Amino acid sequence: MKMTTALKLLFFLIALAPFSGLRAQNENPIGHKDSVYTQGRNVFGTDDRKSTIYYTYDDYTRATAVMIYKSMFSGSYVQAPTLGDLLLDIYKPKGAKYIHSDVRFKDQPAAGDCSGFLIAPDILVTAGHCIDQSNMYDVEWVFDYTDKLNYPANKKIYIPDQNRYRVKEILTQKLIGRTDYAMLRLDRPVTGRKPFIFRTAGLISEGTNITLLGAPFGVPLKVVENAVVTQSNAAQTYFHTDLDAFGGNSGGPVFSSRSGLIEGILVRGPDNGYFSKGYYIDANCQCLRTKTYTEESAKTDGVEVQRIRDLPYDLLVGAIYTNINFALKSGNDDEVSRWAAYNWIHTYSSLKDSTPLVLRATELGRVGALKTLKQNSADLMVKDQNGRNIVYYALRSGEKDIYSFLQREGISFNETDNNGENAVFWAVSMYKTDALNMVLDQGVNMNLKNSFGNTPLHEAVYTYNLDMVQALTSHGADVLARDSDGKTPRKLAKKLKAKDIKKFLKKEEKRMKKGG
Repeated sequence: MKMTTALKLLFFLIALAPFSGLRAQNENPIGHKDSVYTQGRNVFGTDDRKSTIYYTYDDYTRATAVMIYKSMFSGSYVQAPTLGDLLLDIYKPKGAKYIHSDVRFKDQPAAGDCSGFLIAPDILVTAGHCIDQSNMYDVEWVFDYTDKLNYPANKKIYIPDQNRYRVKEILTQKLIGRTDYAMLRLDRPVTGRKPFIFRTAGLISEGTNITLLGAPFGVPLKVVENAVVTQSNAAQTYFHTDLDAFGGNSGGPVFSSRSGLIEGILVRGPDNGYFSKGYYIDANCQCLRTKTYTEESAKTDGVEVQRIRDLPYDLLVGAIYTNINFALKSGNDDEVSRWAAYNWIHTYSSLKDSTPLVLRATELGRVGALKTLKQNSADLMVKDQNGRNIVYYALRSGEKDIYSFLQREGISFNETDNNGENAVFWAVSMYKTDALNMVLDQGVNMNLKNSFGNTPLHEAVYTYNLDMVQALTSHGADVLARDSDGKTPRKLAKKLKAKDIKKFLKKEEKRMKKGG
């Protein structure tokens, strides 16, 4: 589970004195109000935890973070005790003389508190008991907290700034009964890492093989692969597993070993009083050992996992939208394809205030991504809040490949927006003469009047752009059309003191009156 706000003075003392020399009078030696040391965790059968160095899926490890209190930092370094030092500090007053060899990772640093994982570049999910308004600014989330870290004799771990993130806001946090989750917005997007895909509906089946990543008791990230769902009840917001987990694993991602889909958040061990905190004092040797239980016991009393599907749905959908949008901006077609599998996102009602993703892709000139979205049920005929269709965004991009794609798809360039304006108006408003010529070559209505009573030629006069005025007239724009004030484009140019345009339009009027 978690440790909360650290006592800075005690950390200072820890930095100065040998860790084994400290004597705690309770099970919370670092002074946290809800310490990892008080949380029930267990090993079921064989201890299956292993270093992420030997884990096949590096992307998963890189998207998993560990929470460390700022008070443990000194500049870019974290002063971290060994796991063995911390355990002795807890259990020596209770009679433990030494640590048995079955206690694993005892020589590794134990700086971490909770675990967490990315579901979008700037959105991290963890357990609800790990963080709230009281400690959100006291912690940092650290990536690449693995066995690859250098842990020298002075026990100071170097953490580069690019791997350290703060919490900007808590998007949601809930710790009521057995519902336990938090979704955080980080202070900046995490780049170079792939957020986890996750379940948004349905139910994981009992017997499904699952994997856990996290920082057991605060040591560098470990992976547990040889585990299954032991109990899954649709009426509950959590499911049971036989994962080998300890305090510090809270908030870690639990995902299908086959699909990689996040199923939930590791949140707690059983609270029926039978299971311990993961360690016990063996009276035979007066030593500290790892508490181990049978696989059979996990069927009813295993480690519990909060279902991720039960987090606020609109926030989950927003995270998916963010992932696709971010992939579009960064030019990552592989990520667009990965997240486009959530094809219902194009019609989800909560996104009515967001620009449809096909329009985003079009504006960015991403033909490949646009094709991928279309293949995943995106509607090319969708409009934004202003009633502008995909052509408007194609004009913004200026990419000829996008124009060609839309033409092949049979997209109309004559569609109008909420102001009654079509692609001719849009090209004029963007000051793009090349785009205007392309639109005019498509035979788009150039004499349409918008809701303000202006034609595209009137709008071109307002821009003081002679090139666009000439482009419109060369394609047959009506120079004698009148706006809502009864002014022709020439009269408007006179009013605006656009002399060159007025002179040109005067000649065009004469030519038109003569039928030339």
